[in-house]
This record gives sequence, structure tokens and C-alpha cells, in this order.
Amino acid sequence: MPRLSVWYVRASLVYLGLGSTFGALLLSHKGIPWAGWTWTLLPSHMDWVLFGWITLLATGIGYWILPRFGVRRGRERWAWAAFYLMNGGLWLVFLAPWLPGEAWWFAVGRGLETASVLAFVYHAWPRVKPLMVSTKQ
Repeated sequence: MPRLSVWYVRASLVYLGLGSTFGALLLSHKGIPWAGWTWTLLPSHMDWVLFGWITLLATGIGYWILPRFGVRRGRERWAWAAFYLMNGGLWLVFLAPWLPGEAWWFAVGRGLETASVLAFVYHAWPRVKPLMVSTKQ
């Protein structure tokens, strides 16, 4: 497995653990109200499970498993950029409730997540070919 895929998968497992922990805190507060601040974790819980776990896992495996035409795996710098942009966006969404101008930080975080997806698509696009098409130029 390529090193970048390992980073993607490891990060996705960290976000699975964090997202599950936040979900457990939210669920326990819903059953027995003990800390109202837990509801500030809801956007992070959703983001870390949906984008942190599922999207990072899918892109990491996609980076590994998409066919290589030639020696390289496409535009590798764009795949690294996608990794950093996604992580930056996830952490901005997490920190947004505690920063001044909360809505603006949420928007910036979501923008970074969107830019991450676009960067990964730009990386992977040359690696996607129709079935039975010759790759020789």
C-alpha cells in the first residue's frame, strides 16, 4: 500500500474514533442531561464521521486501487493537497463554535473540504479510463 494511502486510512480511523466518541457523548446527554455543551459537538460529530472517516477512507483506498498508466499514480501532489485540505477543513469545523465569527469559520471549513474533493478528483481523473480502451499514445 502506498504511503499516502496509509496516511489516509490511519487518519480515517482516528476520525472514526473521535466521531464515535462525540456521538456517544451526545447520546448519553440525550438520555440523561448532564452537559448542555455537548450539542456544540454535533457538527463535528457529523463531519468527522461523514467526511473524516468515510471520505478519507474512500479516497485513500481510491488512491491505492485506481489503475496506474505508466509508473506514477497520477498527480501525487494534488492527492497530498487533498489530504491536508480535508484535515484542515475538518478541524476548522470542529473549532468554529469556539471562535469569533462562528458561521464564517464553518463556511471556510466547508470550503476547504470541497476544495479537497476537487483536488482529489483532479488528481484521479487521468487514472480513470473506459473499459477496453488502449492506454498507448
